[in-house]
Amino acid sequence: MKTKTALIIALVGFVTFSPAAEPPGAKLVKEVDWAATTLPADATLSKAGEEGKTTLLIKKSDPTPKTYPLFALDKPGVKAKAYAWRGKIRHQSVEGVGYLETWNQFAPAEAGQAAPRYFSRSLAEVGPFRKITGGSGWRALVVPFNAEGAKGDVERIEFNLVLPGRGEVEISGLELLEFADAGAMFAAMGEGSAMAPFGIGAVPFVLQLIVVLAGVGLLIAIIAILLILKRRRNAEQRRMKAMDAM
Repeated sequence: MKTKTALIIALVGFVTFSPAAEPPGAKLVKEVDWAATTLPADATLSKAGEEGKTTLLIKKSDPTPKTYPLFALDKPGVKAKAYAWRGKIRHQSVEGVGYLETWNQFAPAEAGQAAPRYFSRSLAEVGPFRKITGGSGWRALVVPFNAEGAKGDVERIEFNLVLPGRGEVEISGLELLEFADAGAMFAAMGEGSAMAPFGIGAVPFVLQLIVVLAGVGLLIAIIAILLILKRRRNAEQRRMKAMDAM
């Protein structure tokens, strides 16, 4: 299936709203009831989770990378272009860098074409959108998505946990919110939240390819310049040694 990458945001602030209340400009779309979902491998329900809530607990003892499909929503009812998952998460002894990801599928532009899919992954260094590595007590989690470049409403949302190695992850109070616009979403996530130049969401694949190729070209140019400078320095050293020998 044809997929397209969504650029992610890096949060440098912390979430300012409580999972118990809707932030300004937000509307609750879905609350996840883990007891009503089909649990993935290695997963159990913890009755004594965060604040006594029923939580999803995954204990992974296999060192090989694995993607856990936590749930999927067909026709999720999201009408806004900006929406986000939020809740709480704790983790311990997570090897490598894990993350939460949301895959978002939209209707194809024309009949017979593959449905476009975009993702957002929690790989920031700090904040509620940060990566899952090592250990952490209960903290806020947010996985936002901006679909301003997509046509129509989202038709399917998949929510996954990706772990590269062993570790334990527990998720509580997960819910889906939609926002009036991307500005309201990022504002709710806290002052200091920094968005990448193109944001997240339906970024054309060609544009991303151009950015990647430009980065590769710059790296090649830097390496070439360093090699040229090294050759000139070696030539100068040989010339100086020849003069000293005269």
